Amino acid sequence: MNKHLYLKTSVVLGALALFPLALGLAPEASATPAAPSAQPALVITPAGAALGFTTSATPASAVTPDSHSGCNGNTCIDVYGSGLVVTGWDTYAQLASNVCGYAYFYVNGTQVARSASCYKGDTPTVYMSGLPKKFANGTELCNEWAPGGTGYPCAEVES
Repeated sequence: MNKHLYLKTSVVLGALALFPLALGLAPEASATPAAPSAQPALVITPAGAALGFTTSATPASAVTPDSHSGCNGNTCIDVYGSGLVVTGWDTYAQLASNVCGYAYFYVNGTQVARSASCYKGDTPTVYMSGLPKKFANGTELCNEWAPGGTGYPCAEVES
């Protein structure tokens, strides 16, 4: 099965379009980290560093009206911004209590970061760092949780 399979119709609100296969998974309040870690929240890949992402992860300070949220399988994505500028991007999942999964961030299919820690059960929200950032029109932002995640939700940045 192709994990990049999307619905033929999209929801476009403002400047970002979200293409999930399924919607509706809400995050739960509890999360079980696999082990405490003094590491940064994200491990930035060389591809992510080349795009200007850093390891100083903090949530977006304000959620703008042009925001998109959705889930595919048990994996969810939230993207905030206006036009081509993304001010916030995060992910969470509902994993099995015996599976420790990592959050992965992708730009146009290339992995740019992953969480430094793995989590079990209802995961915390993991935020992408290095934002705000301006992306090219048509850039696809996606998330994955592995192992244990089902789904690959994406948002497309549009002007």
